[in-house]
Amino acid sequence: MKKIAAICLSVGVIGTTHVSAEEQSQTVSDHLQSNQDSIQEQVTKMDKEINAYKNERVILERQLNQYDKALEQNQLTIKKEQERLESISSRLETINKQMKEIDPDGQLSKMVHQDLILGIPAITTVNKQQYLLDNVQQVSQLLTLQEELNEATSELESNQVELEGMVSQLQEQQSEKEQLVEQLKQKEAASKEQKQQLLEKNKKIEKEKNLIEEAISNEEERAEQGSAFFGQSNIPSNTTVISPSIDTSVTGVPSQYMKYYLYGEKEYGVPWYYLAAIHSIETSFSTSPTMTSSVGAIGSMQFIPSTWVGYKYESSGGLVGEDVDITDLETIKKGNGYGVDADNDGKADPYSVADGVAAAANYLSSNGFATDPRKAIWHYNHADWYVEKVINLAENFKNGTQISKDGDVQLKSGGEYDVTTVGNRWIGNSVYVFGGGRNQEDVKNGRFDCSSFVYWAYNQIGVQLGEQSSVSTETLKNRGTAVEEKEMQPGDLVFFDTYKKDGHVGIYIGDGKFIGAQSSNGVAIEDMTTGYWKEKFNHRVQRVTNI
Repeated sequence: MKKIAAICLSVGVIGTTHVSAEEQSQTVSDHLQSNQDSIQEQVTKMDKEINAYKNERVILERQLNQYDKALEQNQLTIKKEQERLESISSRLETINKQMKEIDPDGQLSKMVHQDLILGIPAITTVNKQQYLLDNVQQVSQLLTLQEELNEATSELESNQVELEGMVSQLQEQQSEKEQLVEQLKQKEAASKEQKQQLLEKNKKIEKEKNLIEEAISNEEERAEQGSAFFGQSNIPSNTTVISPSIDTSVTGVPSQYMKYYLYGEKEYGVPWYYLAAIHSIETSFSTSPTMTSSVGAIGSMQFIPSTWVGYKYESSGGLVGEDVDITDLETIKKGNGYGVDADNDGKADPYSVADGVAAAANYLSSNGFATDPRKAIWHYNHADWYVEKVINLAENFKNGTQISKDGDVQLKSGGEYDVTTVGNRWIGNSVYVFGGGRNQEDVKNGRFDCSSFVYWAYNQIGVQLGEQSSVSTETLKNRGTAVEEKEMQPGDLVFFDTYKKDGHVGIYIGDGKFIGAQSSNGVAIEDMTTGYWKEKFNHRVQRVTNI
């Protein structure tokens, strides 16, 4: 009874005014309901966290599978290059041996070089001419062998540099894989621990609930005897709501995206500034280093895949099977998804800014934006702080941007691709493969090297940078027109001296950043104003848009 009494004191305060047993019971019942509501909020929150961990594990497992395949392909490429080096080395030995047989003392070799003749005083010009005539066949053989030797030596040196670069990049990929494996282990451990904490808390909650119910019964008996009553609850809430600060410092939006926001407003009735605010919050206007969140949200507007394509395709936690083509319009229609083909290119691509913004407008409109904007935004992200942040930022955009909406908003039929954003679909969803990206199967599975990714990106906007099969940093650096670094614009090619001069290439996207296929993490956005990429940037900039 001591424990029960203690609980009674925690939910009531002794006083001098008596209330009825019914009022006492109702008061405690209200307190109990409040406590249960708080508990349920915690349970729901934990369920979401566990589900988030599960999604992260699934995503990491998919990435690991990609890395396994990429590493296997890269190792085969390195093996082939090593075999080529061995072949060239063997050829060099053979040529040197043949030259020794033709010219044992090296005199003939010296004489065929005009720049060395003065260094052989014992042989006059006349003697030299006669000597060469007497050995014309040997001279011809020697010249041929020397030419082969020069070519083989140059090829060997070049291949050695390439191979060293490949080995270095493979080591980076292996390191990345090890990190992913470690992350997976940590997520699994965290998930198990979180689940255990949830189970333990549930037990504790159930125990407290039973004790409180027993206390209510006990106090009702005492109340009938006029011995006690319940006052206001002193039970503290176990839930702490933490709202992040709202940043409304931004006063403008990228002008190149205005037509997408205005299109969303025209088609779905959602004011453009709300769409811009969500775009800014979700991916910093499509410049976020990753376009796939840790729980699987994808694209410029961060859609959960099952929301985009339809909940009937959901495998777990909002994810869908890898065999589901989420861009297929018929699949989206059958699944009642929210994906939209705004640019009329025959697919609804969440990584396309045009499609993503239109889909966001579609989703908000379907969730009652016209009658209750707050509720619709809450459906987009179930958090009150998020709703406030979107509304504040939207108002800031509305008041700080001058636009004219005269005329009809039309998106270009067949695609609204921008070379700086078309590659976003591969961020967090691709791997670096030596020589990859030069056939349909590689592209389908997001396997690129730096030059093939640049080729692919430009090809998406109708610009062909030479032959796909032979594209390289060497061919790209001679494409288009060289421009000064200070004149650099989004879409320009930027080059870096990594394992060799001009060993890496990417596409400048503005604000000191570029997108490219990096050896350690596949297609990604990197900052070239600091750290490794600032050090490696060689200031070569090529403008190729008008080729």
